[in-house]
Amino acid sequence: MKIPELNSMTTAAPPDSQNGEDEKIVKRYFTEGSSGALNAFPVRERNKLPVLREILKRFQRGQLYTEKEVNQILMPIYDDYFLLRRSLVDYKLIERKRDGSQYWVK
Repeated sequence: MKIPELNSMTTAAPPDSQNGEDEKIVKRYFTEGSSGALNAFPVRERNKLPVLREILKRFQRGQLYTEKEVNQILMPIYDDYFLLRRSLVDYKLIERKRDGSQYWVK
């Protein structure tokens, strides 16, 4: 499904999402490369956003996702994919319908 008001299908990445420090953080947590699995979820707040932004790149802007589809994207990244999904929503990188039936990149 598409979100009607968004016509372009682009990979989701917030502007200016990577600077030198963010890249170091991402490399620290994605030791197999940014397309691999997350070795641990950051405890420190300042490390969470760069990691979540990197995860967000696996979603397409303008695409609607079911919870199951979001979980399928997140499962290979980290065992606690519930934590990843909640964090993406809590940090307002992904929005969802109130009933949790649809998710989309903000």
